[in-house]
Amino acid sequence: MDFNVTKRTKIRKVVKYFRQKDEKYFRNREFKFGTLVEYRSYEGESQRLSDGEEGLFLRVVEALPTLGLHVPTRIPDISYNGHTLSGNTVAGYIGDDPHRPRGVVFERKHNAHVMCFSIGPYSKLHHKKMMNGGVSVDGSDYIGDHSLNMAAEIDLDKFIALLGNSFGRDKRVLGSPVEYGERRVKVQASELQLETSPKGKDDELKKAVFTKHPRFSVEEEYRLLLYNSDGTLICNDQQPYCFKSRRLYKSILRIMKARPSDND
Repeated sequence: MDFNVTKRTKIRKVVKYFRQKDEKYFRNREFKFGTLVEYRSYEGESQRLSDGEEGLFLRVVEALPTLGLHVPTRIPDISYNGHTLSGNTVAGYIGDDPHRPRGVVFERKHNAHVMCFSIGPYSKLHHKKMMNGGVSVDGSDYIGDHSLNMAAEIDLDKFIALLGNSFGRDKRVLGSPVEYGERRVKVQASELQLETSPKGKDDELKKAVFTKHPRFSVEEEYRLLLYNSDGTLICNDQQPYCFKSRRLYKSILRIMKARPSDND
């Protein structure tokens, strides 16, 4: 994986919404990068925490006549003309006959360590939407979380710089606003070599990490992806990456509590 440097944007502040009972973690200088697997498992608790497609990437490969008659529903390694799509699941077909498809939809669910915020600066109106819900860009109703009555406004550049000081040279972060839209790309079989190149795999991971369904657009999310300095992900399990940092706390500009009148 080659992310080079952290993506720079004009975003200067981000906001972390949290429950009042979790304020102790900020006060204790404790921070956490959660995992996409962890976020997928939240499905059913509340809509804000229920994106069962976290980390999902769909690749629609067209013009695949050589797949022929026996396309299993799960393929650990799918190969076409010597190019391998590892760890994919067949999610669907293109065409009327699934036994002789014109193309196949492959899916892969990625895992990675991410820290999630909303794009700042802090706004009482946005805090109210996070608690009480609002209308997403696709017209669907976003169900908020009433327990998120606390918010920390953070200086993003300072936060990223202090992260680097806390981790040293062995870890890096990539930051980007989340895009709300499709987690899929369409490619011809002849283009599969580009899709399975190191750059193609990096682009796939970025799209899987930094893309969410439009129904979550009310969150206006910004994410930090944590990875090792050699370009590898830290692990491939559900365990969050937790750490303490007195320095990092200095990037918090203020901590606010929503008034009871905001929760209606």
